[in-house]
Amino acid sequence: MDGIDRLLTPRDLASYFGVPITTLYAWRYQRQGPPGFRVGRHLRYRQADVEAWIESQLEEAGGWAAVGTSRCGAAGRPPALGKGADRGPHSTPW
Repeated sequence: MDGIDRLLTPRDLASYFGVPITTLYAWRYQRQGPPGFRVGRHLRYRQADVEAWIESQLEEAGGWAAVGTSRCGAAGRPPALGKGADRGPHSTPW
């Protein structure tokens, strides 16, 4: 069985990421997390898919991570989101 990745359970993946299992299910419902599949009624993740998803997240965040990149303003923050960007006193300050 060389060349076959071990399949990860939601518990394995939640432990690896340090998030609650419910977060994984929420990501799956929203189609935001690593791709998983069903084996009967059991959800499983391939290690290679998880690693690819992590890489895509790092690449996506790369443009926002560094101060002074073309996508960031002078204070190292992303530019305003346009009309309606100020969502009031309870929004996350940038």
